[in-house]
Amino acid sequence: MNTPSVNQNAELQALLDKQQIMELVYRYSRGVDRKDFALLRTLYTDDAMDDHGGLYRGPASGYIDWLEQVMQACEMTAHSVHNHLIGIESPTRAHGEVYVTAYQRMYGGSEGLAELVQGLRYLDLYEKRNGVWQFARRTLINDWAQIGTAFWDLEHPVMQGTPVGRTDISDPSYQWLSHPTFARTQR
Repeated sequence: MNTPSVNQNAELQALLDKQQIMELVYRYSRGVDRKDFALLRTLYTDDAMDDHGGLYRGPASGYIDWLEQVMQACEMTAHSVHNHLIGIESPTRAHGEVYVTAYQRMYGGSEGLAELVQGLRYLDLYEKRNGVWQFARRTLINDWAQIGTAFWDLEHPVMQGTPVGRTDISDPSYQWLSHPTFARTQR
């Protein structure tokens, strides 16, 4: 029987760590898009910092408080993660660059709904504490943006018969996906 070498064990652990970090990033997107702010609070270390440029810069706990307020102006958001490069520095520390396309459909007052689509990157510092990877620092980079009037006509034929996504517990994912990964986080 072959016993894995120390190097093979380290490579396997690095792959496991990278997968856990990728899932952390996916949970962040789900938390924002479902407005699950309790979930978002579990994703950062207690002393984490978040830098969203001119929008917010400071402790991650304050960022989530800020986000909860500004997200009231959004009817819907969708964060799509693309490239995600992760560098493991040690068993408890890693860096990452995450490419994201972020769609926000916002209430536009008398003009109806507006949409903002952005090409973003997050420059992340991840730390593993008590066996769990979390954000220790997130820095947002905005590579491009488009804003305009939103197409949102539920009577249009392309929309007929298709379930509509929601930002709260009424989203179909809470009824259709029974695994605890998709449960609403409780405060």
